[in-house]
Amino acid sequence: MRLVTGKPQGNEKPERVLADIDQPIFSPDGATVYFLTAASASSAAIHAVPAAGGPQRYVTDGNALSVVNKGKYVGSLLVAQHRVMSGHGSWDPQVLMSPAGKTIKVVGEDANALRSVEAERN
Repeated sequence: MRLVTGKPQGNEKPERVLADIDQPIFSPDGATVYFLTAASASSAAIHAVPAAGGPQRYVTDGNALSVVNKGKYVGSLLVAQHRVMSGHGSWDPQVLMSPAGKTIKVVGEDANALRSVEAERN
């Protein structure tokens, strides 16, 4: 696989920027590579690309990424997202998401969130 990137040109949408690629990680079946890119001052962006080649797609915003490799949510993503709570400041919870970027549930700020999610059974 070959991925070519450039530098952001200004105030572009994170969905369209592939700059400063970091933390590539494969899906459990090896068919998809997820990775972080530069996005905004408070968040990176998560993209996915087929391992066999093809167009990339924007998944969601997030600052850290893990892929769930076992348990009830195998293949899902665990993403650290920066969230602003009106009148209460901000926090960075771990959010369980589908590979399409849909929120399944907020796990919280637990450092062992991945282990907890992988321990859940059907």
